[in-house]
Amino acid sequence: MKNLKYFLLFAFTLSMLTSCLTIKNKKIEELPLIDKLKNLKGVTVTKISTPYGYKEAYLLMIEQPIDHRHPEKGTFQQRVWLSFVDYDRPNVIITDGYSLPRNGIQEITQMVNGNQIMVEHRYFGKSVPEEMDWTKLNLYQATNDLHRIRTILGEVFTMPWVSSGISKGGQTTIAYRFFFPDDVSASVPYVAPHTFAREDDRVLTFLADEVGSNECRNKVIKFQHDVLANKDSIMPKIQIFAKNKRMTFEAVGGFESGFEHGVLEFSFAFWQWGTSCSLIPNDVTNWDSTLYVLKYVNPFDFFCDQEARDLRPYFYQALTEMGIYTYTTEPFKEYLEYAQNPTFDFTMEGKIETHYSDSLNIAMNEWLQNEGNNFVYIYGGIDPWGACAVEVDNTKTNALKLVAPNGSHTTRINSFDKETQTQILDSLEKWMNFEL
Repeated sequence: MKNLKYFLLFAFTLSMLTSCLTIKNKKIEELPLIDKLKNLKGVTVTKISTPYGYKEAYLLMIEQPIDHRHPEKGTFQQRVWLSFVDYDRPNVIITDGYSLPRNGIQEITQMVNGNQIMVEHRYFGKSVPEEMDWTKLNLYQATNDLHRIRTILGEVFTMPWVSSGISKGGQTTIAYRFFFPDDVSASVPYVAPHTFAREDDRVLTFLADEVGSNECRNKVIKFQHDVLANKDSIMPKIQIFAKNKRMTFEAVGGFESGFEHGVLEFSFAFWQWGTSCSLIPNDVTNWDSTLYVLKYVNPFDFFCDQEARDLRPYFYQALTEMGIYTYTTEPFKEYLEYAQNPTFDFTMEGKIETHYSDSLNIAMNEWLQNEGNNFVYIYGGIDPWGACAVEVDNTKTNALKLVAPNGSHTTRINSFDKETQTQILDSLEKWMNFEL
């Protein structure tokens, strides 16, 4: 009887503990989303206006190590925008490549009807440490930021994850899968170049011989030539425009240098944004038309001090590991005084040093060719960055590479026909093992 008494007491106590634990767990599960987020370590939560079709939205500031290899060396706050639709929907992590000052629902998120987590890139916008250690601005550190965010928010959001980004953000998406292949079920990088040199010559070949028609390519080059040949007449007009926009050009070597660089950039920008050849005047001395086209296609701000400062983190990554391009100067050589050997080194101020290495891009390319499954690559056929597109061998991977023939850098999934869009969604469903 005594043993039975102790057994019954033990059973009762165990039952009460189990009951309390169940109630406790139930209470945790039933917490409002904002409380769940506030319970996450290193996360500051601010409620923001909710996008149409979503239930809640928040601005998150997430504590990140400046150096993931040595977290004891300090932290910074990384800006993240969360849009919540439901716990039973997929999660899309947007790997933005730049500053991210506002929330906004992306195409791929709408297609899968998912929760969206948009991440501002380290060293941009509000995601900046007090002291800028430029050596910690690289894809290893940036993808570790993403992995940490994925791990933290994975405590709340348990359905499959997809990563996606546009342009430099697409490059980050590719690198994220390389460093953390199991973090997401699928990746959708848009118009993302994968370069093999600091200045990748494939862009020059594309612009000279491949993009568009011979007639339009020649018209673009002739326009650049004629603008430079008549720069004494055109520069004063552009200088007035620049002053009205409060643009200065000290870093690039003065306004005249900025002007020459801007004219060289014209062909890249013209094709990148899908400008119509009919906009280019046949006679450059039609000043109104010439000035309109110059300012419309490339308003010279790419070379002003203000833009160089704002985009310095981009240029630093381009000049150290991600790669960029340069310009063909031969057709215009006799008119170039300041941009005879154009590079983007002028964007590095003070003592910021850049030492380029292609080792990471080569390693990533090897992995992409042999193990890069569950990717959907989106490219535009006339986008110069497409000259550096990821190559896909479907005998080795299941990746989809889709190129819109006349698509520019604005090419998206909705640029393709319904059959292709269905193919993309079917592939995502299969890779996520989730019915959309």
